[in-house]
Amino acid sequence: MQCSECPETVDTFREFVHHVREHKPSLKYYCQYCNFKYNEANQIILHILKHQHNQCETCGESFISPSALKSHVDAYKKPNTRTPKRKITEQDLTCNICQKVTKSLNGLRAHKLLHTDRQRDHVCDRCGKAFFTKDTLKAHRIIHDNPEPVVCKICKKGFLTMTRLKKHVRTHSSERNFECDVCHKSFKLKYQLRGHMACHSDVMRYACQHCDKSFRHSSVFKTHQRLHTGARPYVCHVCSKDFANWSNCNKHMLRKHGATLAKTVLTPQGKVPINPKTGKPKQFHDPELVKDWSEQILRKRERKK
Repeated sequence: MQCSECPETVDTFREFVHHVREHKPSLKYYCQYCNFKYNEANQIILHILKHQHNQCETCGESFISPSALKSHVDAYKKPNTRTPKRKITEQDLTCNICQKVTKSLNGLRAHKLLHTDRQRDHVCDRCGKAFFTKDTLKAHRIIHDNPEPVVCKICKKGFLTMTRLKKHVRTHSSERNFECDVCHKSFKLKYQLRGHMACHSDVMRYACQHCDKSFRHSSVFKTHQRLHTGARPYVCHVCSKDFANWSNCNKHMLRKHGATLAKTVLTPQGKVPINPKTGKPKQFHDPELVKDWSEQILRKRERKK
């Protein structure tokens, strides 16, 4: 609907009446349907309700019955020409390069960027750190916006969001709710199961640029690369001997010095932090209180009806 006084256009009759009255203030004393003139506000409200009982919300026309209004609305309703959406299958969500299955089509598109030569074009304006995607940069900004972390009562480790804390608390639990359909091995976290599934695949995603070997897992690939680069990033805290991988360094410390690189130890109650002074699992003064806190964190919120 276009105003005759100016180029302004509006979509509904109510907005059109409001706009026209800005040009002609005297019209606010008249009914927009039948030109009834009123002196008090309550009079026009009662009067207009009679018109609006069977009124079209789009054009403002009134009708004597609901059926007449419905016929009017149906006559101007746009036909639905869209074809029904095809159900998305697991094949639609599978990467054709590494066979990884994503949760959504957007996730698949983002994942395929990992196989291209990307640039870190998204830069944090506070610390200068660069990221591949806008979403990763957004998640990083939480560090600056929320400097006070939420702390795990079990190991005292801090997290920026409750979601990350909840994911971490599951590592302290002895429950393994994610089971492999092939070998029936169970895991605490879903991403651990996804990483394990590579063992049952023939796809070797990581190829060494120095030799003809390929690997399923990035951790094994990185350890292999150190054979070519000579990097030995793991150092014994006691004698300063260096190692190419964490496992060998930890075995050395256990055998030679009775110490460990591990920060946690697996117990029947789940992962428990190690006391760095004694090398033994930390003891909690009130285990029941810690257990209740863990259950409260992991408890899913009930949806409101």
